Amino acid sequence: MQTRHVFQTPPLCARQTYRSGSGGFMSDPGTQTTPPSTISQYTTRVASGGVWPLSRVNPDLPTQCGLKVALCGLKVAFVVDLSASVQGSVTALKSAADSFVDALRGTPSQAALFTFSTDSPAVNAGPNSGLMPVATTADANRFKQLYSGWTESTANGYTNWDRGLGAVAAVNESDDTDEHFDLTIVLTDGNPTAFGPQGPGYPQPAGFTRFREMENAIASANRVKAEDTRIVSVGVGDGLDQGATANLRAISGRTAYDGTDIAEADFIQAADYAEVGRDLHDLVLSACAPSISVIKQIVPHGGTADDAYTPAEGWQFTAEPDNPAVTVTPTVKRPPRRPERSTSTWPSRPRTRPRASPSRRIRRPRRATPPSPSTGRTPSASTRARTTRPSRSPTPARPDSTSMSGSRTPSAVSSSIRRPI
Repeated sequence: MQTRHVFQTPPLCARQTYRSGSGGFMSDPGTQTTPPSTISQYTTRVASGGVWPLSRVNPDLPTQCGLKVALCGLKVAFVVDLSASVQGSVTALKSAADSFVDALRGTPSQAALFTFSTDSPAVNAGPNSGLMPVATTADANRFKQLYSGWTESTANGYTNWDRGLGAVAAVNESDDTDEHFDLTIVLTDGNPTAFGPQGPGYPQPAGFTRFREMENAIASANRVKAEDTRIVSVGVGDGLDQGATANLRAISGRTAYDGTDIAEADFIQAADYAEVGRDLHDLVLSACAPSISVIKQIVPHGGTADDAYTPAEGWQFTAEPDNPAVTVTPTVKRPPRRPERSTSTWPSRPRTRPRASPSRRIRRPRRATPPSPSTGRTPSASTRARTTRPSRSPTPARPDSTSMSGSRTPSAVSSSIRRPI
């Protein structure tokens, strides 16, 4: 991964020693805000904490029997941005969350809800939850109650990616293995504008996306990844600009969702929360959709199941669920069929053991011919041939193998008859 840090350092004087993050060196360099801010922490748009973390490789989801389990049976942390910029979209955000939870229904998955704004949990959003089952409708409804009471006024404050991811990391790093997450989904509508805990003794939020905000967000994301937890970051609305693309990638991984294989995506960018809901739904169903395969095979008369083969097309199966909440999407998969015998008379592929033509029959040894009673001698070969082999009509002509017109007549040993390979 690459994390860009390009800015001008403060003036450097000869015979002086400078250390990153010490004495303000490289902590608050950069250009002034326009118009200038009256708050000291807001006066510079570019600032670094002096420690430049590089993004860890995004872990893969757990595998089972060599196959990716994806969201089926995994423990998922759902991290939601409730900063002030989300006001006006809270209802759509809750609808997107519903799509995600509904997709998990019917799987042995568990989910936990985390929120962040200036800190985590977000103000007025309630505490962060532990893992909860979402397998049944009742389970899913209990999880939805965690956010069903959110209103537009719930969204307030700055955007602190650092604290949202840090809350997940703190749970991951605990000794309670039952609370370890396999996947973390971060849903945000913009770049980070705050970092670190809030309160006395901590820096006041800057309100801008500087190096310091991203450095701390990357560090917290690295803590999550260090515990083998995959991160999928989802940017909505303002998360579509070029800078947001680099930042979403920095806390997750290199692979953007391009509309094809969402299970392999590290980050997703959507125009609105309705699109987010569809993407999250597809993310679950990409590997969790239950399926029933119906294959018709025919067992030959006197055969066994090992002799079964798939017949020609023409059979169609349908399914109708009893539960109206369940939908069935038919997908036709055509397994390879057993090769059919050719019905053409010429030319055709010879059988495994072709019947030889009269001119190519293999002569078996004949029984010894007894001596003639009259002469006491054995007949000669020519005599035996004349006396033991009946006469036959000439070999009928067949079309040559290189021509279907039948204009050529093969010789006694026809070159058009091929031995099986």
